[in-house]
Amino acid sequence: MSAKITLDIVAYSDIAVLAVCAPMRDYRFIWHINNDLQYNFAQEPPFLWFHKKLKSEYEFALFTSPSHDDIAIVSNRNENVLLVPKLSTVDFFIAFTESSSQKKVALWESALKKIQGVTLITQLQGAQLDEFSNILSEIEAQETERKKEEKKERKGF
Repeated sequence: MSAKITLDIVAYSDIAVLAVCAPMRDYRFIWHINNDLQYNFAQEPPFLWFHKKLKSEYEFALFTSPSHDDIAIVSNRNENVLLVPKLSTVDFFIAFTESSSQKKVALWESALKKIQGVTLITQLQGAQLDEFSNILSEIEAQETERKKEEKKERKGF
């Protein structure tokens, strides 16, 4: 008789994600965060997400900061499709990928409310948070693959 071992790993179990309604272009939103809140987020190579219904891959804007590597900002909108279709009123997601205190998240919420054009901020919970964990896993996988390719190119082989 053999024993089966089951390994339950929940990626990003301690994350917090803010859903932000701010009807403006992504570069304008990031400019406000950098200028008004004194951060230094920059655009990364686009995040590719396969849309099951449309059977195609779409690019979504992704922003990170070297001084805040535990925070990622992802656009919910592409020219043609939404990253999370169930949240059609959301324009941006701000993901705190490492165990962030509720105090830090609350500080971000209050700071974001001061940006002109931000109309609503809410924190994802339950199934929506689980769905976003999958997105974060895919972002991390793409980033790892990109770094591996860059390393190969630098070696010349």
